[in-house]
Amino acid sequence: MRTTIDLPDAILRRAKAVAAMEGKSLKTFLSEAVEHELQRRVEKEASRKRVSLPLVPSEKPGTLHVSSDHIAEVLDQEDADALAGG
Repeated sequence: MRTTIDLPDAILRRAKAVAAMEGKSLKTFLSEAVEHELQRRVEKEASRKRVSLPLVPSEKPGTLHVSSDHIAEVLDQEDADALAGG
């Protein structure tokens, strides 16, 4: 399919130079560059998959209230226990 694109002069000159150094036509070089970018985006999107966290069942849902301060206290206690050899 034919199309027209408007590239800044500096980018077009660089693309022509790289294509020539690689022994490719500008058309082939630009097609490969676009394909590479499209593939990069697919791979980037695939790497951003949702993470599912494990659920912990509770006999009384909604009754546990945990704050960041409480978490910090628990972690500090674990560190103290580890240093004490426990």
